[in-house]
Amino acid sequence: MEETAPDEYGFLTYTKQNRFDNTLDDAELATRCPLDNGRHTDAYTQARYSVGKLDQLPAEILIQVLMYTDIPALTRLRCVNRRAMELVDAVPQYAAVLKHCPDVIRAIVSIEADGFGCDVLYATLSTTRCSTCDLFGDHLYLVACRRVCYFCYTRRIEYFPLTVGRASRLFNPKGPQQRAAMSGPQRLRAANIPRILSLPGRYCTAWTRKEGTLVQKRLQLFDRRAVTRDLAEPDPPKSDKTTKEPQRFMSIITAPHLFDSGRQADWGYFCLGCKIHQDEKSKHFRIKYTREEVPEHVARYGPVRECLNQEAKPRRYQEQADWLHARGHEARHQAVTTIPQCQFRPRPEHKRRRAPGLFLVCRSCHPQAHVFWPRRNISSLSQAGLPPYRNDLPTMVATPQRNSNVRLLACLIDEDDTDDSDYRFLVDGKHVKYVTTAPGAFRGAEDDRTFEPVLVAELLPPFPAGDWNNGHIVGDPETGKATFIRTDTKQFAGVKNLWHPVKLNELDFTRRDRVRQRVHVSTHPRVRGGKPVLVKLAVWPWEIPSMENETAAYQWISDSGIGPEFLGHLTEGASGRVVGFVAEWVEGARAAGPGDLDGCEKALRRLHELGVKLGDVNKHNFLVRDGRDVVLVDFEMARRGCSVAELNEEMSALKGSLEDKSFRGGKEPL
Repeated sequence: MEETAPDEYGFLTYTKQNRFDNTLDDAELATRCPLDNGRHTDAYTQARYSVGKLDQLPAEILIQVLMYTDIPALTRLRCVNRRAMELVDAVPQYAAVLKHCPDVIRAIVSIEADGFGCDVLYATLSTTRCSTCDLFGDHLYLVACRRVCYFCYTRRIEYFPLTVGRASRLFNPKGPQQRAAMSGPQRLRAANIPRILSLPGRYCTAWTRKEGTLVQKRLQLFDRRAVTRDLAEPDPPKSDKTTKEPQRFMSIITAPHLFDSGRQADWGYFCLGCKIHQDEKSKHFRIKYTREEVPEHVARYGPVRECLNQEAKPRRYQEQADWLHARGHEARHQAVTTIPQCQFRPRPEHKRRRAPGLFLVCRSCHPQAHVFWPRRNISSLSQAGLPPYRNDLPTMVATPQRNSNVRLLACLIDEDDTDDSDYRFLVDGKHVKYVTTAPGAFRGAEDDRTFEPVLVAELLPPFPAGDWNNGHIVGDPETGKATFIRTDTKQFAGVKNLWHPVKLNELDFTRRDRVRQRVHVSTHPRVRGGKPVLVKLAVWPWEIPSMENETAAYQWISDSGIGPEFLGHLTEGASGRVVGFVAEWVEGARAAGPGDLDGCEKALRRLHELGVKLGDVNKHNFLVRDGRDVVLVDFEMARRGCSVAELNEEMSALKGSLEDKSFRGGKEPL
């Protein structure tokens, strides 16, 4: 059996957006809800105990009963004994869902979505259309188990679930006596309204998963459609922020289309040619297509072609254009032949093909050979059944032409767009430039201000040439488009205490993981043999003072073993200002807890003996490695010359910090 459908359109499409929607897909479900399916399977070990009266039912009826049971109940039943585990795993629908999309099972169990059975879940996964529009619904709304697309679950009112307070006010069961006898929450429970219990975490679309809206409490959310049939409420919620509304994302997870009786799964494809488009009725980077819809979409809007006036394109774009052109051309002419390469003179744009041997050429175009393809690509011509090629349709462009030499490094956006927003760009792979945008500069496209493909290729004006590092953009009052009103060269502040002999270029590092916006795990071929190191930088000029203080703190504790080893200063470009530092990455360490109090006190006491106060004793600044060895990190608030009373006060606060269960300090070490 195949786990997924064949990826026939691998070079025409992509499957993952480079932005985080912070749905349940990003909730670390594998860690929060580890499944034991398959771990206890042993053909040589028989179940010793029965499941009571359930074993008295015929196998066919028992499977049907289990199929109509909700997923959380099936998960609890599997915990009874080996026999119960075998029965649940034998349900074909459950097995198919578990095989292709175990995170859907994890999500349902984690949020306690018990308003539907396994049969409803499988039936929903066996469909393709969104419940409220004609697009492919690549997500599940788990409160009521409905297929949804991105546009519907972020905009339509029925996918904005209700909190228990609002649901109690809107729910009106039949019978005045019943309404008077129970409280609102009691009426909801008695009516068995579909509901979930959300997970704490970050939600809403953001550039990274750690920049969404943080919700620390679990919320009980009810299906709006089940609570009130009249979705046009007399007082619609004013708080609905659509794509910025956390409640809309708390029950959403990506889901495939199951077909071939559950043996195959189609997760859908984003069109590479639509990656920079935003027309929801035709071409949009958010629209996903099933594998059957991809050739239809390409036939309608034209093949995905690379821009011939740009150099150094990835090879796959050229192969993709060849393959699509060949399929469409064959459908139009229905005739191909083979000729040796020496019989024609390629056009300039085809000079890159030097492979010897036979080429396939359309008989209608021969002997000019204006249309030809390497023989290896023609084997796919008869596989997909592309509709007749239409030459009058526009060609989809796969790569942006404007600002192709610009890359987004960081951004600081004013969410309400009432104040300036700041961007940090890399131009030509070597020049760092800072750009400030005025409020309303990207009016009508506020949600795309952090989405690099649209921001760079469509929203930003062309970057001016010249030696500048600071620019300002406003919206043109006549055209409404963003435009540069000034660029200049500004002497930004840098770290002055350069006590270490080594300087390293920020741009020479390869980022491996992101700890925070200013902190990354990276590698450098000439630093520690290419092993991971910690890179910390002041992304914005106003962060230099804290970086200056931390750099000095590392000098105070150098060679003491109290903190990570300081490896060098970090420069902005080859000869730019110093904006940070590189330090040892404490690999395999964990944040300290109450049981590590003795080791943490010992490490902090050693720091105090040097006359240095840490300044922030949250537990994430005490990393435990190699058993009980404790390393101190994050010296942004460290100070020297403190009194004994101040040092003793910090030591006294340590125990409470280690017992703190809040999110203060974050999950990741600095």
